Amino acid sequence: FMTIHKATAMNPPELTLRQASVADAPAIAELIAGLSHYFLATPDGAGAEGFLASLSPTALAACVADPRQDYWLAWRGPVLVGAAALRDSAHVHHLFVAENCHRQGIAGRLWHVLLARAKAPTLTVNASLFAAPVYARWGFVAVGEPQQRAGLNYAPMRLTRGASAPAIAS
Repeated sequence: FMTIHKATAMNPPELTLRQASVADAPAIAELIAGLSHYFLATPDGAGAEGFLASLSPTALAACVADPRQDYWLAWRGPVLVGAAALRDSAHVHHLFVAENCHRQGIAGRLWHVLLARAKAPTLTVNASLFAAPVYARWGFVAVGEPQQRAGLNYAPMRLTRGASAPAIAS
């Protein structure tokens, strides 16, 4: 239950975090589609057809329903502004924030949820090159050079829990 406040530019609606449901898949697909320029190797998505197919509403509904996935959403009023998924309690499978909401702490809030629910001593992520500095601030370290595979640009990264890491800022 949340108190509703009149939203203004200076006072946006409060952020609500909740676990995703299959019914959220179309909104998740729309959110991620608007961010593809951050992770595709080419603007037309050449070579990334398999990955892009995994972002369809149908595929995302299956992802959300998969018991191996722990999928969380950030809503600002009725608008989905962030999505994050942890696979097998060890791999950050998705972490996306709407472009107009970057640098507002939403990724950090979602990351705190995933970190609290993670059970593995080591967490991994294939971070977009845009997001890699954010993961580095959270204590992830690059595991090898940035990669370009299947039409995607990414940096494989790892976080060892308990290792000395910077404070996690939201």
